[in-house]
Amino acid sequence: MTPFVDRLDLGLMRDLLGVGEHESDRAVVRAARSASPPLTQTVISVAARGKTPIGTGSTDELRRARSRAARYASLHEAISAVTPARMLKGSSIARFYPPGLVRAGNDVDLLVPDEVSLWKAARVVGDRAEITSADVSVLCLDGRAHLVLGLSWESEDPLLDRDFRAEISTLALVGDYLRVRPRTTLPDDGALAALVCLAEERFQREFGVRDVLDTLLMFDHHPPGPAEIAATAAEYQRAPELLELLTAALAVHDSPGLAQGVEALREPAATEERRRSAATPDVLPVVDARLAAGLPVYGLPLREARRDWPVSHLHRADGLHLLRTPVGDFLMVATEVVSPQDHEAALRELDALDEEER
Repeated sequence: MTPFVDRLDLGLMRDLLGVGEHESDRAVVRAARSASPPLTQTVISVAARGKTPIGTGSTDELRRARSRAARYASLHEAISAVTPARMLKGSSIARFYPPGLVRAGNDVDLLVPDEVSLWKAARVVGDRAEITSADVSVLCLDGRAHLVLGLSWESEDPLLDRDFRAEISTLALVGDYLRVRPRTTLPDDGALAALVCLAEERFQREFGVRDVLDTLLMFDHHPPGPAEIAATAAEYQRAPELLELLTAALAVHDSPGLAQGVEALREPAATEERRRSAATPDVLPVVDARLAAGLPVYGLPLREARRDWPVSHLHRADGLHLLRTPVGDFLMVATEVVSPQDHEAALRELDALDEEER
């Protein structure tokens, strides 16, 4: 069976992106950028791999993509020196790409075992970069609070590239919270873990060309067996998403491993769809109700801070929920709209807390 990577050229990318034969190679790059900006670097690297001449702009785009990946790898190494941290999603999937083929990523996703580890990791990021923004969300799972922290800092070329970003979490997967619950762990096997992470993306968006490429290159490199795929999909309640993904990949490349995986997923996917068909409760859009239901609440940044606290502190006052953390203070909210009165009251409460601590 011909490996998928041997078929991967600019012509195939043209087909996958729906670019006509009469259109230029430039149109393929434009289509990639429209579909998913990081896919642009993959297309350029495919072109270069196929000996298509590329100019200084394309060369530098590949250089910046590789530099970003190297910075994230270095950051992961530095964090791992002080606390356990597992790379998720893009950074873990990139290892299935052959040498010379770029899988660019906007951010790095790290799974840590607990909140103490999360803030240790955040301190490493803060020591190595000038953080320009921080965001946090909190949810409760099995009686324990879990945090997702996003830290951003300026990219090498701010006019062209997105900010660097590290997302550090005590959750491996979030699902849709109610029907498909968050998970704190992933399979030990790297390929199965990567498949579950790819399936997770379907809860936020439709699958695209990049997901199909990831899957096909993974099956080139280290395909899990169909029984393993089915058992993992059932355990993690993501069989419908994996079935959709593997079916899309099989339509591009007729791989026996993919075909067997698709067949193995049909029964667990049907079972999971039946399980999800049960009605989910309505939850009031208030912080306490969402936390009690296992839904996330989000932090509206109030002010930055640099503290040597091992964990964050949730302060409740007059209906407000203030999360005070080692990187800043946040007003926890359940909706996108926050009244100016609540914002001003939160700042006054922080001033009062400062006075008490002096």
